[in-house]
Amino acid sequence: MMKQIMKYIVSVITLMMVVCLTFGQSKNVEFTAKNFDDRILADSGLFNYNEKQGFTDRFWNRVMFPICDARGRVIGFGGRVMGEGKPKYLNSPETELFNKRWTL
Repeated sequence: MMKQIMKYIVSVITLMMVVCLTFGQSKNVEFTAKNFDDRILADSGLFNYNEKQGFTDRFWNRVMFPICDARGRVIGFGGRVMGEGKPKYLNSPETELFNKRWTL
């Protein structure tokens, strides 16, 4: 189980790096080339999905901060908007790894 969780964390961090390079763009060939299926993209909490645009960056135009557990492992992200925008602060949604009540 722990091995699967660690693989998931590595996938999320890799996705975050891809997101940093593709601000606000729809799902593109970079995601497909890295063999991330739609379920992983949706479960990561890093993307919003709608039928018109596909997957888009949840943290677009935000300064990103990792949220770590007590062991120092990245389990989510927080972001503050650059300039004007709502909401001003945005955290990762709750996932299998990130639970606000247990972490923050």
